[in-house]
Amino acid sequence: MDTRGSFRRMVNKSSMISRLHFAMRVIKVVSISIALLPLSNAQQAAARIVSLKTRDIQINLASTDRAPRLLSLSQGPANTWRNKLAEILPGSVEIGGIETPVNWRLRPGLCRTNKNQVVFVYESTEPHLLLSWIWEVRAAFGPIEHRISIQNLSTKEIWVPMVDSLRFAFSVPAQEELRNFYVEKGADTPSAQGTHLDDVGQGYDWAGKSSTYAYPVRGESREIIPIEIVFQPTGSQAGWFAGIEFSGRSRISLERTNAALNSVLGLNPDPGPFHTRLAPGGVFETPTIFLGAFSGGPDGAGTKLRPVDSDPLATDETTTPCKANEGRARCCHGCRVHPPKLRDALVVWIQAAKEPHQFNVPTTLSFQAS
Repeated sequence: MDTRGSFRRMVNKSSMISRLHFAMRVIKVVSISIALLPLSNAQQAAARIVSLKTRDIQINLASTDRAPRLLSLSQGPANTWRNKLAEILPGSVEIGGIETPVNWRLRPGLCRTNKNQVVFVYESTEPHLLLSWIWEVRAAFGPIEHRISIQNLSTKEIWVPMVDSLRFAFSVPAQEELRNFYVEKGADTPSAQGTHLDDVGQGYDWAGKSSTYAYPVRGESREIIPIEIVFQPTGSQAGWFAGIEFSGRSRISLERTNAALNSVLGLNPDPGPFHTRLAPGGVFETPTIFLGAFSGGPDGAGTKLRPVDSDPLATDETTTPCKANEGRARCCHGCRVHPPKLRDALVVWIQAAKEPHQFNVPTTLSFQAS
């Protein structure tokens, strides 16, 4: 047996794998660097730019050959937020234990746009994958929803790395004052604060986590209701909010560096490494997020999340004091919610956190048919 030849082959294979891993790290760094570059005039001319809107928000979206982008979010000229970060599509997947690069290209013939939906479709031929970048208007009012779908069209099992639901970097003047409003979940003994109103100054770095259960872990921050509400504390108190419609393990992060406000929403990547198995023909979807704009501070955000009638605290003999609009579902304390989605429940929690003496709110919301 030629042990020296076997040893040389092992060394060569090990060296090849090391070079491949180094190349993959370089590709990831270059991809992130490219994503941070603003669109040039030529790129803007080549990109397909479309808009979606409700009476409360308008978003502008662009599809370039390599990646899509949320261009801006606005509630009008006085409340406009411009994003300078392109979507970072997965740069590689794992097949048979080997990291394989992915080259995405826009497929204009598969894209769909109308007044209620925008779908930009990107394809990788080897491995054969289809990625859909989806934005939807659910009603004439309120926020707009977004998710990403990846379909495995190959004949092999593929492991997909962490894919965030949405990441963006809004341009903000370095001296502009901002606040971040968020609310802890209930369960166990309430904390001393509960409702948070953070000053988002230079160097601000925050992450909020949410899961199916809300019991606090010693040494860790309490779980949050999965929504961030960011606004200017002066003037009309204009701003934006972003939340996650998902009851599993998720996280929201917010960071301010120089003239950028960076946020990431999606699944909680910890503990890592994070991979999702996709069988041939399988589909992975990120948790749906929603994005909205408002004025009037947290109170204004609440009315954009879900409009309520003129007497939302009206009571009768069959419900507790937290009765809201008539609807198809109610919480375990009688609060009617329409439609029965997590986003609609968030406004109840936010209002309860601000005016706790007016509400009898449970620590968990369980929906059942009326």
